[in-house]
Amino acid sequence: MPLQHFSTNDAPVVVITGGSSGIGLATASQFLGLGYRVAICGRDSSRLEIARETLYVAGSQSTASADDRLLSHTVDVGNPGQVLEFIRGVEQRWGRIDIVVNNAAVAPLADFPNTTSADFQSVVNINLAGPWNVAQAVWPGMASRRRGVIVNVSSLAALDPFRGFSLYGASKAWLETWTRALSAEGAEVGIRVVGVRPGAVETPLLRGLFPDYPTDQCVTAEAVAEVLVNLATTNEQPSGSIITVAKADHG
Repeated sequence: MPLQHFSTNDAPVVVITGGSSGIGLATASQFLGLGYRVAICGRDSSRLEIARETLYVAGSQSTASADDRLLSHTVDVGNPGQVLEFIRGVEQRWGRIDIVVNNAAVAPLADFPNTTSADFQSVVNINLAGPWNVAQAVWPGMASRRRGVIVNVSSLAALDPFRGFSLYGASKAWLETWTRALSAEGAEVGIRVVGVRPGAVETPLLRGLFPDYPTDQCVTAEAVAEVLVNLATTNEQPSGSIITVAKADHG
């Protein structure tokens, strides 16, 4: 099904966490290209500003000014107060939020004996509490309109948490269970909840952890974003679906 393009001030509104690089940035670019209004957030203000400049170019190529279609804000998704302030600001600016992409995550790499309590708490704050905080903030507005989509970005590590990724893999397994649980509740109020499960993706996060990982075994962030956007904007997959995007799926 071809994706719909928008050119009016009533274009749908998308919020993307972890929007300063990788899958988040690629997803924001694709939504902007379709004419959506996009709000991104991240913890690093300097990286977020670079992302904004990158997306400004993409937004300027759409049918309206990027100034009317792009917001960015420094947010720690593990902080519920900051999340609520960000979400309410987007709703005040554009009137609603139609789609949320929970993409922000941390991935400490260490064998269990070398994993610290700080590693554990960071994963809990960002990978678990982050999506929960965002969903809590957007749920009332979506439920009142009986319309909305929440997309959670998981990982193949949820199914195969290889050595050193016990915390990250477990957090993504939690996210997938939570996605399916929320989809049942969301059905009662018109909210779809779905997920994508990427394999190795060519991103700064991957290269920071595995600098020698074979490029030919990676999918691009753009390929993941394409699947994510289609999942969020069409009804081709039912609520509760979690779609794998890995090299085998993309040649």
